[in-house]
Amino acid sequence: MPRQTGARFSAFDVSTSAPAPKLGEHNKEILQGLLGLSDEEIAGLQERKIIGDKPEFAAGEELMRMFVQWPTTTFLQMGAVAALEPDYKQQLGLEQKADE
Repeated sequence: MPRQTGARFSAFDVSTSAPAPKLGEHNKEILQGLLGLSDEEIAGLQERKIIGDKPEFAAGEELMRMFVQWPTTTFLQMGAVAALEPDYKQQLGLEQKADE
C-alpha cells in the first residue's frame, strides 16, 4: 500500500524502517532504560492505569459497540451530527448556502 503523508518536507527523509508502534509497545524500554524505573514501579503504573497496552474507553466497550452499530439516521435524529458539524448538509452538497 502506498504511504500517504499529510505534508511534504523536501529537506527531510520521511522514509520509515518500521511500522508505528503499538500502544504501550515501548513502555518498559523507555521507562526502565531511559528513566530507570523498576519493575515494581512500572507494575504500579499499570495497576493505576497510568500506562498500559490496551485503550481504556471512557464510555465502556459495550456502549461503544452499540454506538458503532447504530445507523447514521439515528445519529441524525439525535442531533449528534449537527452538534459536531452544524453545516454538514452544505458540506455534503445536500443544501445550498444561504447566500447562494
